[in-house]
Amino acid sequence: MQALGVLAALTPGQIWAFVESSCLLQMPMSSEEIKTDPAPCTTHSVTCDLPALPDDWVWSPLPASSTLTSQQSAWAMCKEGFQSAEVIDESQGYQVTCTPDGALPPIHPCTPITCDLPGLPAKWVWVDETQILTTQQSALATCEEGYGGNDGLFEVTCTGGVASSAPEQPCLLTLSGQVKSATHDHSDPLFISGATLFIDDKEIQTNDEGEYSVQLEAALHTYTLTAISYSNVTGSVEVTANTRRDMYMSPMMQDDSWRFVVEWEEYSTDKDDSAAIDLDAYMISDECKRRVYVGDADREETCNGVTVHLDVDDRTGGFPETMTLSNLSQCTSSCLWVFKVSNQGRWEEEEQQSDLSPQEEAASWQGTKAFVNVYNGDSLYQTVSVSSDYGFRGYDHSINPLRPFIYHNWYLFTIDEQGTIAECGQNCDSIGRRANN
Repeated sequence: MQALGVLAALTPGQIWAFVESSCLLQMPMSSEEIKTDPAPCTTHSVTCDLPALPDDWVWSPLPASSTLTSQQSAWAMCKEGFQSAEVIDESQGYQVTCTPDGALPPIHPCTPITCDLPGLPAKWVWVDETQILTTQQSALATCEEGYGGNDGLFEVTCTGGVASSAPEQPCLLTLSGQVKSATHDHSDPLFISGATLFIDDKEIQTNDEGEYSVQLEAALHTYTLTAISYSNVTGSVEVTANTRRDMYMSPMMQDDSWRFVVEWEEYSTDKDDSAAIDLDAYMISDECKRRVYVGDADREETCNGVTVHLDVDDRTGGFPETMTLSNLSQCTSSCLWVFKVSNQGRWEEEEQQSDLSPQEEAASWQGTKAFVNVYNGDSLYQTVSVSSDYGFRGYDHSINPLRPFIYHNWYLFTIDEQGTIAECGQNCDSIGRRANN
C-alpha cells in the first residue's frame, strides 16, 4: 500500500489516511500509539454492472465494458424527442457513477417533449380539446360540422419543442345543384349535361343529370356557366352554409328575340316573412292594351306581329318564371312592351299593407332575393337584382273580392320594336293600369 505523501509528525487525535483502490484506512492514535508504518489494510475491487436502460434512454458514448469500477462513470442521454429533469446539460447527458459501496444512481424514464398547440384558422377545431401535443403524440384538427374540403383530418406534430404549422387551407362548404333549361318547368325539366361551371379557379362539368358539386370558402362567389346551344350565364352566389343552387340557362334565339328569366328565393314557411310565396312575370302591350301573365288563357299573346310566350310559370321559387318575346323585327306598327314582376303572396288578406313605407317596401322585396336575367339572341344582355334601385315600384288591389290580394309591382323596363330597353319610371305604372282597364 502506498501512502498519499510523506507523513508529517502527528499529534494525538490525528489520523493517517491511505487510499488504494477502494481501501480507506483510518487509524486513530493516541500519543502513546504513534507509529511510523501502519499495518497493511485489506483491499478488494468494487465494481458496478451497467443496468439495462429504459427504452427512452441510450448510452452516449457506448461504454467499453459492461461494468464500472468504483468512481468510474458512464453517460446516458434521452432519445431524440424525450427529456429528463436529471439531465442538466443536454450536450453531456446524465452521469451514472459507480459509488464506493458498489451502487448506481436510479435512472428514471425520460418523458416526451411537449409543444404548445398552435392557433387554428376560422372554422377549424381540435378533435380533442384536452389533448397534449408531444413528440410522441400528434394533435388532430378538423373542420366544424358542416364544413369539409380538408380530407377529414389535419395532423399537427411536435419536433424539438416546436409545433408544426396549423392548417393553411380554409374549411370549405359545398355548393351543389342541377343545371336546367330555363324554358322547361318542373313537370318536364330538361337537365343540361356537359355544362361547364367556372367559379373561383375551379372548372366543373355537369353529369348526365345536369348535377354539379364544388367546395368553396364561405364568401360571395362569381361564376360563369357555359353549354353548347345555350347562352353563357354570369352571376354570383353567396355561400354561408352548404348550399343547393339550381342554375338555369337560356337556349339561343334569333337576334330579334328576347327572353326574361325571373329567379327568386324558394319559398318555405320556415323563412322570414319577407320571402315571397309567388312572383309573377308580366309583359304588357301599351299598343294592344294586352298583357301576358300566369293564367293559362293568357299564356301567349300576339300584338302587331310580335309574340309573347309564357314559357314557365313557377309558384314556389324552385324553377324560374320565363317569358320570351319573339319577332320584334316583324312589328307592323308601334310596338312597346312593359316588363314587370308582381309579388302577390306576401300580403294576402292584409289590406293595410297598401300603406307600406318605401323602406318597408324595399325590405319586403329584398327578402325574395329576386333577380332577372335578360337574354337577346345568343347572349346574356343584362342582370337586374331586386336589391338595386332599378325600375319603379308600385301596387294595386286584386279585383277578386274572394281573394283580396294587394299586388306589389316591380316595373323594370320597356322594350320597343328596335330592341331598345329603357328603365321604367312611373310611366310604366300608368301603362299597366291602362292594360288592366
